[in-house]
Amino acid sequence: MHSGINVLITVTMTKLDHSILSEIDNLCDAYTEYCRARSKLLSLLPRSISGRDPTSEFSEALVAKILNAKIAASPVQKGYDLIRSDNRTVQVRSLSNSKGAWKNFHTIDFNGDCDEYALVVFVDRQLKAVLIFTRDCVEKACRLLSKRHANQKTTLQIYESDFRAFLRSQNEFETIGMSIYTFISVH
Repeated sequence: MHSGINVLITVTMTKLDHSILSEIDNLCDAYTEYCRARSKLLSLLPRSISGRDPTSEFSEALVAKILNAKIAASPVQKGYDLIRSDNRTVQVRSLSNSKGAWKNFHTIDFNGDCDEYALVVFVDRQLKAVLIFTRDCVEKACRLLSKRHANQKTTLQIYESDFRAFLRSQNEFETIGMSIYTFISVH
C-alpha cells in the first residue's frame, strides 16, 4: 500500500538507502492506517472534528455515559469536562501504561473548582477501569493507601500499586465515596 505521503517521501528522499526508505514507507503506511481508525473512532464521539488525542475524547464520552452527564460546551473548559444532572462538575483524565511495571503515574488534584475527578486507566492500550473520586474521599483514600505525599486533603498520587489496591479492595474504597468501574478485555 502506498499513500500519497509515502510516494512523495520516496521521490524526495532518493539519496537514502533502500532499507531506510522501506522503513519510512512502512511507518507512513501505519500512520495512514492509524488516521483512518482515529477518524472512525472520533466519528462515534460527540466532538468528531476534534484535533485532541482520541484517548481524551473517548475518556470524556465514556465517563459521561457512565455518569449520565453532559460534556462541557468547550473541549478546553477550565476546571471540568462534564456536568452531572445535579450540576456537579467532573474533571476527566486518563492514565496509560504498558504491560509490566508502570512508568507513568497520575496525581488527582482537587485544587480547582471540580466536584468530582474521574481517572480512566488504560494498560497496554486496553481500557481497564474508571476511578471516580469525590473531593471528600481523597484524604480517606490517602489514609487507606498509607500515602506519605503532601497535600492529602486535595491530592492523591496514583501508582500501579495503588491501582491494584483499588481493584483488590474495591468495596472498601467505595465505602469512602469512590466509584470503581472495571472493564475486562474480550480480545
